[in-house]
Amino acid sequence: MVTAQGVLDRCTIDLLGLPTELAADEPRAAHALASVLGAARLADAQPSVRVRACSSAPAVPAAPPTSSTPEFETWRPVRGELVLRHRSGLTARATSTAIDIGGNAVHFDASFRRTLLSALAHLLSQHDRSVVHGAAIATDGRAVLVLGGTGSGKSTLAVCALRAGWDVLADDLVALRGSSSSTMIGGVPRPLAVPSDVLDDDPFDTQPIADDQRGRRELPPNVVASGWYPLVGAIVVDHAREARGAVERIDSHALLHDLLGSWAPLEDPRDVRQVLPLASAVARSPAAVVRLGRDPATRAADAAASLEEVRSRFGLLA
Repeated sequence: MVTAQGVLDRCTIDLLGLPTELAADEPRAAHALASVLGAARLADAQPSVRVRACSSAPAVPAAPPTSSTPEFETWRPVRGELVLRHRSGLTARATSTAIDIGGNAVHFDASFRRTLLSALAHLLSQHDRSVVHGAAIATDGRAVLVLGGTGSGKSTLAVCALRAGWDVLADDLVALRGSSSSTMIGGVPRPLAVPSDVLDDDPFDTQPIADDQRGRRELPPNVVASGWYPLVGAIVVDHAREARGAVERIDSHALLHDLLGSWAPLEDPRDVRQVLPLASAVARSPAAVVRLGRDPATRAADAAASLEEVRSRFGLLA
């Protein structure tokens, strides 16, 4: 697994099939980079992609930003290049082969995570890997995409899936790509971040996450499954109004709406052309809404029952 010292010494990881070199010029940046990609497996191959965390911020173009949100200013100086400046001052420059990220911020770890993950989405999109804000769980070698907004319960469902014997590929960012016969899904190798109220007995030896406003805890990186899996269905997760959870139907139009709303920002027309066939394929697959019960005492058991129902509906029973 990735460590801060390994990043300082330079190491190569498998980033969704791309041999990627990680490097940093000072310990704080190395720790932040290792925290974001800490679930990645080390690789022996010659790197084709490089991610470097620096103490100083990359320069931004002199021109006004191409676009601006409350969180980021964005420039696209030339085709294939993206420059992001977080509201904290942290800045990243991303191309198809490299990311340089650096600068200073009061809440350094949280700002670093947000900036790097946005830069990674841009880089991966240029390697036929379309990034979606979602989780992915798998059983018997086949995977299910889990969609939902921030705080909707993706991480809660992921840890419940782990306890029920499923594999978890990611709880925050996944990548989709097409193959000749199916849509494949893999996880961006970030350690799982789980709400504390799901971990009453904490069987996973978790650690608190620095600068996390939601007070989540991080699971050990070795619980995250790696590799690409055929995608067989999708779940939209949400919280139930009642104490007990439930599984409900969802039609393809509603699923497509949730899916496109979860995709990494698309500003380049080439990105849109890459995304639409994938989105259409996912929207045609089996889908359901899983509502997590509000009663903490029964939430894990309800989620396990819901996952068993999903296994049956999606034809995942061995």
